[in-house]
Amino acid sequence: AKLRAFGFQVELVLDGDRDVMARALTNNGRDSSSSDVSVLFYAGHAVQLDGENYLLPVNARLENATPGYIKLTGLPLAAVIENLPTKTRLIFLDACRDNPLSRAVGSTRTALPKGLAPAESISGTLIAYATKDGATAEDGNGRHSPYTSALLQYLDNKEDIGVVLRRVRQSVMSATRDRQQPWEYGSLIGEQLVLATMFRRP
Repeated sequence: AKLRAFGFQVELVLDGDRDVMARALTNNGRDSSSSDVSVLFYAGHAVQLDGENYLLPVNARLENATPGYIKLTGLPLAAVIENLPTKTRLIFLDACRDNPLSRAVGSTRTALPKGLAPAESISGTLIAYATKDGATAEDGNGRHSPYTSALLQYLDNKEDIGVVLRRVRQSVMSATRDRQQPWEYGSLIGEQLVLATMFRRP
């Protein structure tokens, strides 16, 4: 609803299985090929394995799962980003609340890393994590997590996205008493990027 209010064309996917998620991302890549900016917001489970991040669809079966199963079932974050064809890409990941794979294979493997792995910097791309790599984020007690609540609060600001995310970081750290610190990776280029006004005519 927030992005639609800004003028973005939005495709909403709720509780998507792997095929639904893959099709939605493929359709987005096709439909946004002539656009200047793509935005992806993902809330759900994600894990890191061997330094790579995977988004987990709702039909991933984690009972007795193996790392190989996760690699075949999850959606590699690198492939998701590569599928966004625009010159400027913003990815928001509220996706590292815990590592369900650790519980599934913890009895047979050494402890798996928590949270997400650091993201590689890609020109024209900003990847925003709900918390630092290797850490877990909180669900909170309301309708939204502390991270999403802060995003909803500050995305309306008529400021560059870098400034907005600094305000989000401060808000989340305050709400969680410094237990959670959002983090960003990327290398945006060009002029300032203000989501709230980018579709408004002067």
